[in-house]
Amino acid sequence: MDWASRNFVLRVRNGPTGPRFSVDDLPSANHLEVVAQSIANTLFYANHHRVDTSIRIVLEGPPCPPRVLTYRGDSIGAIGGFDERSIAASLRTALAQGIHLDRDETIICNNGIEVTHCSFESVVKAAAIPGFYYLDKKGTDIRGVSFNSPAIFVMSDHKSMPRKSLRYLARLGGLPIALGPKTIFASQCVVLVHNDLDRQGI
Repeated sequence: MDWASRNFVLRVRNGPTGPRFSVDDLPSANHLEVVAQSIANTLFYANHHRVDTSIRIVLEGPPCPPRVLTYRGDSIGAIGGFDERSIAASLRTALAQGIHLDRDETIICNNGIEVTHCSFESVVKAAAIPGFYYLDKKGTDIRGVSFNSPAIFVMSDHKSMPRKSLRYLARLGGLPIALGPKTIFASQCVVLVHNDLDRQGI
């Protein structure tokens, strides 16, 4: 896998892997509004977008898990806006185009979104390079960490990462980092990580 300077891997354990969900009722689709917010906060800030950044959304729910959707700042095309509904619509379109993928097969949609049929474990195994971190409230405070490029951050949605997955991440050499004393949304985690990287000039 190719990695940008900044990379996020968001595991969505019950996220739909087919296009049959309503963009007008994202909470009922395993809270895809938080996924859409995470994508927006990864790629966009005031009047700009981040070309040095990617986010991989690992969806593990029905009907055909798993699917990994990759949004890259340097190749993303028009997705209709950076509001939740527009981004969710881009997710739905990408899933429709990738619904018949074979294992480890990838397609690139017209808007630049990559869809891959591979597992969370495969993604994080490919991420096992220097600069690989996973979010854990028991980890080292992010304010005490000096980052290098490429930096890769693995996190889960509103469902906590299973303990066996945390052990797997640790075995791969991942370093646990904490963002503060409160449990916050994945979309907020992205903002805090970006802020630290901005301050460090990564």
